[in-house]
Amino acid sequence: YLDAVMLGRGLLEYPDVLSDDSDSRNAIKNFVLGLSNEFINDIGWGSASYPIKELWSYVSKRFELSDHDRKKLFKAKDMTTFMGLAEDILDHAPLKQKPNKSMFIKRD
Repeated sequence: YLDAVMLGRGLLEYPDVLSDDSDSRNAIKNFVLGLSNEFINDIGWGSASYPIKELWSYVSKRFELSDHDRKKLFKAKDMTTFMGLAEDILDHAPLKQKPNKSMFIKRD
């Protein structure tokens, strides 16, 4: 049983890279929404805004977003608006190419 896991920035940007799920969009969505819900459950809706936005500072790089769309997401005035925009990105924004798993595995 694990109490906590520390993830590197590369895995936050490409959460689907270690997934066996052939549907990258689904793997990313499950990871992001699952982690966001954990933040909300653990520290409350208001306090969860910082770690969720920090998560999105990495995850958003996985998508082909215009500067306008990226700014719109991060300038959202409340978490309801932010999460609505985030879910729209998860559902519809084009994905960048998924990197090879070997770029994330350290070999001695």
